[in-house]
Amino acid sequence: MFLSKFIYKLFTTFLQVTIYLCVFLMPMRASDVIYASGSVAKPGDLETAIALNNMGALLVRQGQYASAEGSLRKAYAVLEKTDAANSVNAASVLSNLALSIHKQGCYKEAEPLYELAETLVKRWDGESSIEYAKVLTNSALLAYEMGNYASAVKQSQQALDVESKLQLAKNSIRARTMNNLALTLTELGRFSEAEALFLRAIPLQKGDRSDSGAGLAEVLNNFAVLERKIGRLDASREHSLQALAIVASSPGSEHPLRAVIWNNLGMVAFAQNDARQAAELYKKAADLWIRTGGASSPKYAATLSNIAELESKKGHHKRAQELYEKALQINEAALGRDHSEVASNLENVASQLFYQKKYEDAIALYRRGELIQEKALGPDHPEVAKTVRNLAVVYRSSNQIEASEDAYRNAIIKLEASAGSDSPLLSSWLREYAEVLRKEQRFAEAEQAEVRALGIKVRNTVRARVDSNPASSTGAAFEAR
Repeated sequence: MFLSKFIYKLFTTFLQVTIYLCVFLMPMRASDVIYASGSVAKPGDLETAIALNNMGALLVRQGQYASAEGSLRKAYAVLEKTDAANSVNAASVLSNLALSIHKQGCYKEAEPLYELAETLVKRWDGESSIEYAKVLTNSALLAYEMGNYASAVKQSQQALDVESKLQLAKNSIRARTMNNLALTLTELGRFSEAEALFLRAIPLQKGDRSDSGAGLAEVLNNFAVLERKIGRLDASREHSLQALAIVASSPGSEHPLRAVIWNNLGMVAFAQNDARQAAELYKKAADLWIRTGGASSPKYAATLSNIAELESKKGHHKRAQELYEKALQINEAALGRDHSEVASNLENVASQLFYQKKYEDAIALYRRGELIQEKALGPDHPEVAKTVRNLAVVYRSSNQIEASEDAYRNAIIKLEASAGSDSPLLSSWLREYAEVLRKEQRFAEAEQAEVRALGIKVRNTVRARVDSNPASSTGAAFEAR
């Protein structure tokens, strides 16, 4: 009896070691090995479930989300046949399963799994455990991607508090939590706070090679996105290229993170007026999303929107509208109708309707987008200001001068509240506002608006000259564009 137990324990240990070796040495065939070996293991055995869970977690980190989901579903099915179905082990499986599903863009399906995992961890491990911090970190990433930014910030901060109590100051788990919080802060326009977190997360993540560097590549590329948004295009390109090199050296060539990186590199190229390179990078990203089963993912929708922008620049507004509408359909299905990304999609479609002189249709979409953005981002967010200004342009083009004047005034107030009184964008909008005031025969007010616009332009020009001369500068500053 003792000998049989010893042999069985030896076999299960060998099984778990085999899984890890297969994942690292032959990642594309790891699932074949575990499932073939799994037929020998006892049905309902806890060790088998743990092994399957470990393999699933590794496959997630390697970007093999569908394979990971299969392994994790098997792990949970095994646990359901034991007395461990309501344990912290089940919580770990559920959290990893939710992450594998959520990484495939199925956010609504992942959400209840995270909630159940959190409930189980609280019950069995308490709110001061590493497992609780992991669940919070994953849930925060989902909240961010679903546009629930307040929840994302709260959960990330809770996770950081737990990690601090556990003295995980130099742990890659903490790096992932910082990364997720920085992502959310970037979306909220809190760029300096986000940058500080990214700069803390990068060295922490460098110490973790369990995922062949995919975690480091992800943080580097997310930092690159922030840099692109604040106008540091060369730095953004450099960090994305570093991330791409890391992923390229990892096992397997189809990691979806490559598509995310190509998408950012394409946006940098577009911002640098290299439309040809942007098109090539967007195509590579879109093709990889399709090959890896991500054609229903919001990230694929983002790439479609970028391709549509290229088509619009060529004057192909009908084709651009079709691509933007496809992105809208994907995001409404994955994120719901009230997500800020859906608002962006609506505005993109509206812009193409505007170019086709379908003004009333464009106005309706811009208004819907504005309402969504105000709810998701707050009334004074710069994206809300941009939407209101776009409405003002459509009103002006359709000769609705009074409505245009109201919209411009509202947009200027919102932009000043979010970007400051010397924003270069504010100068441009004031000049447009002056044109509308002239159409209303309000010449004195128009002149005041133009004088203010000129003052902003002069101050920014002087500031740029000072900042470009180290001998006369105490430090460079940047503004969100």
